[in-house]
Amino acid sequence: MIKLGKIDKGLFFCSDECKVNYLNKYKSDYEIYAGKVWHETYLSIKNNINKIKNIELRGKKYNYHLDHKYSICEGFKNNVDPKIVGHHKNLEIIKSLKNLKKFTRCSITLEFLMNEIDNLSKKQTWTSNFLHFIEQTINIKWNIWILRRRN
Repeated sequence: MIKLGKIDKGLFFCSDECKVNYLNKYKSDYEIYAGKVWHETYLSIKNNINKIKNIELRGKKYNYHLDHKYSICEGFKNNVDPKIVGHHKNLEIIKSLKNLKKFTRCSITLEFLMNEIDNLSKKQTWTSNFLHFIEQTINIKWNIWILRRRN
């Protein structure tokens, strides 16, 4: 049996990877980078929607935009990992006119963004360790209670 690839606008591709490689052949390095950032941004919103203030306001109805505080353009110029630029700590909802005026400028430094991400990581590690400690404490107390009930 022959497995067929995907057809896109009259073009036949053997795989998604083949399609991406073909489409990227006609894009600039910046366009490829921006595409990676927007993919990471999408994942970040999907996984952290409750951590982005006023996310429900974005769109034409309320006239708000999603803004990368440290801009995609600066990320490209400084070779910053797209996961950093697309991180939820780098996203904010602002008035569309303000975002259009901001253009490629940054409202925070890369150092500030990296500290925000690092602090979040430390906080998550501390919380995880604390919850693990509580779980162990409960298990020990439960085992002691069972041993006392047997005696």
